[in-house]
Amino acid sequence: MQRILAIHLGALGDLLLSFPALFVLKKSYGARLTLFCQSAWAEAATCLGLAEETRPIESAAFSTLFSPRPDGKLADRLSGYDQAVVFSSSAELYQNIAARVPKAVQVPPRPPLGQPVHAATHVFSHLVRQGLLEQTPDDPADALPSFPAFFSKPDGPVLIHPGSGSPRKNWSLDRYAKLGAALETQGVESLFLPGPAEQGMAGALIEYGVEAKRIVPADSIGKVLELIKTARGYAGNDSGISHLAGLCGLPAVCIFGPSDPVRWKPVGKNVRVVRPELSCAPCFETEEHNCESPPPCFPRHGDLQMLAAFLP
Repeated sequence: MQRILAIHLGALGDLLLSFPALFVLKKSYGARLTLFCQSAWAEAATCLGLAEETRPIESAAFSTLFSPRPDGKLADRLSGYDQAVVFSSSAELYQNIAARVPKAVQVPPRPPLGQPVHAATHVFSHLVRQGLLEQTPDDPADALPSFPAFFSKPDGPVLIHPGSGSPRKNWSLDRYAKLGAALETQGVESLFLPGPAEQGMAGALIEYGVEAKRIVPADSIGKVLELIKTARGYAGNDSGISHLAGLCGLPAVCIFGPSDPVRWKPVGKNVRVVRPELSCAPCFETEEHNCESPPPCFPRHGDLQMLAAFLP
């Protein structure tokens, strides 16, 4: 059995967008896969069956791969792999891997700025050009295996994650609170999942009328995955948790504002993106600030019932 090494230094969303191609790569070669990534995200790879083993990029040994003299034990371990995919722009890191793995390829972690190419398609295209895969699918979601444990539960709650890696991408908190209230009027329970870096969000949600018992901190990937197993649907911003919900197959409404869904829409057959039609291009990657507060690229208050109707 071949052994594949994948190294990804990015945030949760970027990492998850590499999963469709890595699933295909692993299946194509009947391989075992080891993933080096941030330790906080590792459970996503093991719970979804992508990686048999994960290792933290925060370790002191891993940091030596960016130097001319890598850690000896780690360097010896690398020689046991048949293929490696390095999601990084670091020449030093790639050279150290390529010197020890027979077939190593380097993939820029993000598609070139300004190109209307989805990040998951970008990964596929690189692996095809490097001869590791035969073709790029029309829809990256076609490459995903089925995850029966995460199928929508008709009587479960709708999970609402109102945060993201940047406040610029967040739909206003009061509107999420009103979305939860709109779901409750339909007899649908909603649970709010503030992230570990969003500690003040729980208090603000309570001020907007959300009951404390409906606020469940999303303080680990394992906890979020367990909640997804109980849920009927999901709503959130352009965030790593939204990518996770979509990848698992949960019916998901993803609210995009200044970021570009053409490039960053979560992969999944049951994902619906909501963003007003505008003449201006998405500016999150090209501008330091949003143009207004709130920017016109987010849904308005009148869209609450429409958003609630999207959810099962």
